Amino acid sequence: MPKPKTPPTMTAEGLGTRWIIELLGDEATFPQDIAKHIKTTITLFDDTYSRFKRDSLVGQLNRKSILYNPPKELVDMFAFAHKMYDATEGAFNISVGGTLQKLGYGEGSDSEHTQPNFWEYTTYTVNEIHIPNGASVDFGGFGKGWLLDQLAAMLEMRGHQYYLINGGGDIVVSAPKPIELGLEHPYDPSKIIGSTPITKGALAVSSVVKRRWVKDGQTYHHIIDPATAKPADNGIISTYVKGETALIADTLSTIVLLRPELEAKLKAQFKVQTIIIRNEQLAD
Repeated sequence: MPKPKTPPTMTAEGLGTRWIIELLGDEATFPQDIAKHIKTTITLFDDTYSRFKRDSLVGQLNRKSILYNPPKELVDMFAFAHKMYDATEGAFNISVGGTLQKLGYGEGSDSEHTQPNFWEYTTYTVNEIHIPNGASVDFGGFGKGWLLDQLAAMLEMRGHQYYLINGGGDIVVSAPKPIELGLEHPYDPSKIIGSTPITKGALAVSSVVKRRWVKDGQTYHHIIDPATAKPADNGIISTYVKGETALIADTLSTIVLLRPELEAKLKAQFKVQTIIIRNEQLAD
C-alpha cells in the first residue's frame, strides 16, 4: 500500500510564534518565490504592527498618541476593533496594551492602564489616527487572525486553492475534503481533547495557560479583562472557535473566554461554533 503523500511545507517565525504552511494540491515542492513572499509578509506585519517594537507604527502611535498618514490597513484594523468593541458590549478593547505593560508584558510607552472609554476619544482616518494620551493599543486579540486570512488570500491569488496555514495553533484551511483538526489539551500539547472537521474555514484557540510570565513573584497571563484591568480569572481555561475566517475565529475565541455569557449572541451574529473549557472539566 503506497504511503500517503506528504504536503509541501514551509515554516516561518513571526508575531512571537511559529508559522507552518502546507500546500494541499498537486504540488511536489513548495514554490520558493511564494515561500519568500510569505516570510516577507509575516516579518513586515510584525515590524509594522507589533506593540513590542518601538519603531513600529503601533509603537510610534503608543508613544506619541498620534500617527499621520497611516496605511489603509491600519485604519481598517482600527475600524474592525471598534466594530468588535460595540458588538461585544466593550469586552473587546485594544487599549489593554497599557495594562499588559504595567504587568510586565512588553514596553514601549508610558501607559499603565486600560481605557474603558477609549473609543470616545479616538479618531482614525487616512489622514491621521489619534488615541487618548496615555493609551497603548495592542492587536494581540486579532492580529494573527488578520494575518492568517491575508496569507490565505495571497495563496489563492497565486493559484493555490488548497492549503493549511497554522499560526501558533490558530489555523485556516481550504481543502478538497474535510480535514480533522485536533483540539489541543490546554495543559498537555501532546494530547487532544476532541476534534472538528474543516473543509473551508478557520479554527482558533485562546487560553490562559499560554503566554504567562512572572513579575514580583506574581504569575500573569496575557488575556486581560477590560472590566477589571486584570488577567481573566473566571474559571475558563480555554476556548475554541470555528468560523468562516481566521479573523473572526481568533477575535471571538478571546471574547468568549472573557464573556461566556455572550456566547449565544455571538454564535448567532457571526455564524461560529464554540467550545468552552472550564477548569473543573480538566480536573482529575
